[in-house]
Amino acid sequence: MKKIFLLLAAMILAIGSSASVQVKSQRAIKNHRPLSHNEKIARGNSLNMITTQPEGELIVYKRSGQTLDGNGGYVTPTTQSGECNIVYAPDGVTIYMQDPISGYKTGAWVEGTIDSNTITVPLGQELEYDSYYDAYVVLTFGTTYYYYDNGSQYIEIDDTGYEVATFTIDGNTISLNGSAGDVYAYGDDAYIATGLAGKWNDINSWSGDLDMHTVLTEVQSQPDDPDPVDVPTVISETPEGTLLTYYRSGGYIYHKFLETGITEFEDVMNVVFAEGVKVYIQNPITTLTNGNWVEGTYNEGTGIISIPTGQCVSWMANYGYGGLLVWGHTWFEQIGWDYDYDEPVYWLYGAYDPDVTEIRYKVEGNTITLLDGQGDVWAPYPEWGNTTGPCLIYTDNHEWANVLQFSTVAVLNEDGPIIPANPTADEWYDCGNDWATSKFYFTLPTTDIEGNPIDPTKLSYSIFLDDDQIFTFDYWDYDYDIEDDMTEIPYSIYADGYDITDHVVYFYGTNYSEWPIFNWRIGIQVYYTDHGVKTASDIVYLEVFPNPSTAVSEVSVNKSVANVRYYNMAGQEMAQPQGMVIKVTTYTDGTTSSAKVVK
Repeated sequence: MKKIFLLLAAMILAIGSSASVQVKSQRAIKNHRPLSHNEKIARGNSLNMITTQPEGELIVYKRSGQTLDGNGGYVTPTTQSGECNIVYAPDGVTIYMQDPISGYKTGAWVEGTIDSNTITVPLGQELEYDSYYDAYVVLTFGTTYYYYDNGSQYIEIDDTGYEVATFTIDGNTISLNGSAGDVYAYGDDAYIATGLAGKWNDINSWSGDLDMHTVLTEVQSQPDDPDPVDVPTVISETPEGTLLTYYRSGGYIYHKFLETGITEFEDVMNVVFAEGVKVYIQNPITTLTNGNWVEGTYNEGTGIISIPTGQCVSWMANYGYGGLLVWGHTWFEQIGWDYDYDEPVYWLYGAYDPDVTEIRYKVEGNTITLLDGQGDVWAPYPEWGNTTGPCLIYTDNHEWANVLQFSTVAVLNEDGPIIPANPTADEWYDCGNDWATSKFYFTLPTTDIEGNPIDPTKLSYSIFLDDDQIFTFDYWDYDYDIEDDMTEIPYSIYADGYDITDHVVYFYGTNYSEWPIFNWRIGIQVYYTDHGVKTASDIVYLEVFPNPSTAVSEVSVNKSVANVRYYNMAGQEMAQPQGMVIKVTTYTDGTTSSAKVVK
């Protein structure tokens, strides 16, 4: 029988009101994992946290069960995966369990005891430390419930009355006791669950992870002196041969947190035609940007490139897993009906086909086209979910890694990247006070450096101040235009902006006496991004206030700093700058620049 591994992706796209349930503790948004806090824990932030493997016999268990995952700020019901390590101490009574909750793969251990066939683990043990909040996630056991605040619905946990968690040993399996709930129940009922969870110790709030119906099944015994892990070969260096750069376009299907869809893409694909029949392709999947290569053969007579499947294209040594390039397919299946919206509910499945041993491309003239891929960006939902093509699976469990590319057409780039012409810095309007807005007027280029027209929708720009400091557009000042702090403004924002437009930018507080935005000049640099290739113009400056330097050109030139000195407002040099000072920078070409700064 053909062996196909399925990834059941918990798609929330059409689950109605339940998709909007949030975790009360917004720290769950910041602490999206897996394995994001290993380094913090390794530093030993807590005297009580067990960060090194205790002495004793280590046994590895495979996880199964259900879980609620709230690490993106919204609750997602899904299934447990991965492994759990348990150390049995020499005294025959003490045990240590690593990462007792599937969502907290931080490497921390919790201590418990074993009596006959029961394991007892005291709650309150620390699993994670966050230096930003100076707070810990601790182990708890409880039941989730709904919480309403200003009309919004949140999830919180009640752990009243629980002091320990217990597990039952049955042969080579260990099962969590007392859990209840079903993540596959429809709608809000899926979020009422009882199980092992995490909680922030300082605000007594659920951290966003809860496991229920946990079963740990022994898979192997770790020897005292284990053999080195076999690390797959990854081609990270550019192979020798003729390197050609192609503009690549096509479509792919993806699944990530609370979002599933098909989209079109444009990027760059590098191909090396080596001596003989060898050929190499860099980043064979469009979303893969690590620069690694896969090896294949090129038959010049048929024009066919053949890439063997199973090649490792990424490896994360810290986590012990990576991604393999294979051939697979995705599809949607109806699993229920949303009576609130009167529409079906679909789940996304992904699988790889181990019988397909090579991925084929056809070379014709200056194009390379993926063969056998299927899918249609414009097909109606859910038919567009029926796609076939190259994809990635994880090395440890062979589950689909959430991306499948079903079409590729690569056209040889014979002209080189497009470099935009320089913009012009036209005018500065000073509002003259601390509370109104000043304005910087500029003109964006309409051609490249060769005078050829360019697509303005591919432009973006940054603003620079004084000594080439890049300006950050703060969300709190520019909330009509942006949703997060930004240093680069794309065309899609400034074309219809409020304070940010295609020819003028408004600035707030430019004349604050103690915190001026700049002291000397303001500049603009334009970027042009085409098929994933980003190029830039020069930084073009406009001197707004008297120039403190006598030899600085209008267009910034890359220079090295020779030394920096600080002077107080009376002109006296200071060994240690403090308060409002004048910073004088001397460059290796003999020029200098100065600016008022606060230290």
